[in-house]
This record gives sequence, structure tokens and C-alpha cells, in this order.
Amino acid sequence: MQAQDDCTSFLKGRFLYQANEQETYLIRRKAKKQIEYHLEKREQTTVRLDWLNDCTYRLGYSKDENEDRIHALDVVLMVNIYNIQGMEYQFRISGFDDLIVMEGKMEKISKRTYRRMLKSK
Repeated sequence: MQAQDDCTSFLKGRFLYQANEQETYLIRRKAKKQIEYHLEKREQTTVRLDWLNDCTYRLGYSKDENEDRIHALDVVLMVNIYNIQGMEYQFRISGFDDLIVMEGKMEKISKRTYRRMLKSK
């Protein structure tokens, strides 16, 4: 069983985030970047990733494939991982001096599941 504050298995890998019924994201996290793929819109965003400790990281939005959207180059969000249960965890995102606060649940998934989900949508 994973210790409540041991987030090391979430530093890299593939993840599923269900924002709501209309928004599902597949996320691929590497050492210094995170690639977020919105399944319904078929849009991809690359995000700078800076780990402050094993359970806290900063996301800096730097590249967007959809040229019609405003690029949020200077947006930095803080993410805290907590309440780990198996391969799922809850997170809290804050930014803009805590004007933005959001919570959610993320699940680490296998490479096979990630690829299957990408192909199915």
C-alpha cells in the first residue's frame, strides 16, 4: 500500500482526468512537460512541468496547437496531490493568487489504455 504522502509513482506516466461529462483529458507526463489531450475537442496542449517536491508541481502553459485560442504563456498554476488511493489521487489547482481554485481526481492508466482511448475518440 502506498503511503499517503508518497507521490513518486505520479511523477511520470499516462493519466485520465474526467473534468465533467463533456470533458475528458488524456495526460502524458514526462520529466519537464505535460501533454494534455482533450478527447472531445481533439485538441492538444503542451505544458511546462516543474516539480517542487514529490506531491507539488507547477504548470506553465507554453504551447497550444489551436491557433485560434489565446495563448496563456504567462499562466502558472500550482498543483497539490493528496488523498492517494491506489493509482488514483485527488488534486487541488490554484493560480492567480488563489483567484482560481479547482479540485479533481486523476487516475494513472497503462500505456495500452491510453492508446486505446486515443484511437476510440
